[in-house]
Amino acid sequence: MACGKTGGVRTSGKCRRGRPSRLSRPRKGSGTIVGTMLVLLAAALLGALMTGSSLVIRRSEARQEADLAALSAADARAGLLPGSPPCGRAASVLALARPSGSASATHDGSALGTPGGSASGTHTGPGTSDMPVLVSCRVEGQDAVVTVRVGSGPLSALTQTSARAGPDECGGRKGG
Repeated sequence: MACGKTGGVRTSGKCRRGRPSRLSRPRKGSGTIVGTMLVLLAAALLGALMTGSSLVIRRSEARQEADLAALSAADARAGLLPGSPPCGRAASVLALARPSGSASATHDGSALGTPGGSASGTHTGPGTSDMPVLVSCRVEGQDAVVTVRVGSGPLSALTQTSARAGPDECGGRKGG
């Protein structure tokens, strides 16, 4: 506010001469900058939330697929599914989760049928970004241990999970 005939500025009840200082002038456009920053912050938080929830969902899918593959491998190992090597059966079960047209998750056949053998590999093809991938499969005694990953990209290692399946001795396992 102007005061007096000289065009001074009133600050803290006193009339001072001259122009208002830079600090006392209103800053034009600062509200726009603050608003833009808040919108960008909200967008970044929303993106992080969506990425986190996607990882949780993919990890759950990987856990389910690993359980199913380990159970089928254990059944093949126990002779309940004749004609199938355990890790070959696990790979074929995971292949059923893929839409038609995507590449098969077949692995080195030489190691699949042998007890204690292992297999590992990945697949590529259309629509495979969310498909389960058999990372490893091995038979330890009567148990089958399967590791599965869902998705691709830099965060796919966070969706990797393992499952173990095999016959349970009568009366349950010791220590549990």
